Amino acid sequence: MKKILSLMIACLLVAVLSFISLVNANSKINRYDVLKIGKTIPNAHLNRFGQSNIEIDDLKGKIKIISVVPQLNTPVCDKQTHQFSEKNGGLDKSVDIITISTNTAQGQDSFAKK
Repeated sequence: MKKILSLMIACLLVAVLSFISLVNANSKINRYDVLKIGKTIPNAHLNRFGQSNIEIDDLKGKIKIISVVPQLNTPVCDKQTHQFSEKNGGLDKSVDIITISTNTAQGQDSFAKK
């Protein structure tokens, strides 16, 4: 459990840093405010694989772990994504685990079929 928690903290840091690069360029987010402790994550538009699009603000309620990976179907990103979704020790029962990637819908579909 301690190993999973350490991995999740490291991934959360990577997620926040990666989130900056995925934010829509037209949004009015001050990129330097994103990483300040205690700030709420800014709203952004997300495309969901196989479902309708959502906004970050639509995800309010349950605690969220947002895992951001540059590209699915690569060794490190695969391991991180599978760790969060399948080997999380039951964590997914108390929090929502969301993975964000730069993949197209076809790339996500290919990954989901593995």
